[in-house]
Amino acid sequence: MISVLTNVTNNNKPAHSLLKTAPLQYKSQMFDATLMGYHSAFWFAIAFALIGLCLTIFVTSGTGIHVKIDANDIQRKGDSK
Repeated sequence: MISVLTNVTNNNKPAHSLLKTAPLQYKSQMFDATLMGYHSAFWFAIAFALIGLCLTIFVTSGTGIHVKIDANDIQRKGDSK
């Protein structure tokens, strides 16, 4: 996500020459570029979350390994030592 933030910000930042000619305009455009980077990173994270949610919904529960541990079995094994 940091890469998305950095790439979008760097692609949208104003020219450095604007800093010398109109510093307030440069500040405004740089702020907008940074905000666009944050928005892109946020939506990128939302997309990953939705993909993860979809994967958890569609995974069947019958293929996993299920182990049932009983507290009494653990005590009996500990007593035998």
